[in-house]
Amino acid sequence: SPQNPEWIGSPNGQPGRDPVKEPLVPVNLSAKIAIATREVTVEQFLKFRPDHGYAKDYARTTDCPFIDVSWFDAARYCRWLSEQEGIPESEMCYPKLDEIQPGMQLREGYQNRIGYRLPTEAEWELACRGGVASSRWFGFDPELLADHAWTTQNSAYRLRPVAKLLPNDFGLFDMLGNAKEWCHASL
Repeated sequence: SPQNPEWIGSPNGQPGRDPVKEPLVPVNLSAKIAIATREVTVEQFLKFRPDHGYAKDYARTTDCPFIDVSWFDAARYCRWLSEQEGIPESEMCYPKLDEIQPGMQLREGYQNRIGYRLPTEAEWELACRGGVASSRWFGFDPELLADHAWTTQNSAYRLRPVAKLLPNDFGLFDMLGNAKEWCHASL
């Protein structure tokens, strides 16, 4: 079992591990990444798309994570954030907003640009682990899960405000539980 956090998949000895579906494989990230410490909230996303509906029965406050968006909506939000910060076109990861759709083409080297983008699956998994070789930065003790992740057992089947539980060792909140995150996919 590797002691290096640059591996993705299920570590050997992990409870419930399926070595066929989650083989342990090494990854070499070619670029440094920055990742938000919190999930995108309803309030943040509605600044981008004020007319976009959301499930108010699941997200009862606007500091809950935003759900019910397609991958393309998430990529458009990344492009919009880049525009809000004045990132030059040459550093944008995604094309113009109206071009973000099925069949779009990304420029070569997009992953090395400074514009906002979704993390790759490998980047997300490495960030989620928070610098440890196991899949959970806090270990496998079920008693600790509720301190780090919103699950069906402690959330009453609703989204919860972001960053209310303990972060991982990289300072990232809600990497497990609360809402699913989109990752960058090969197009």
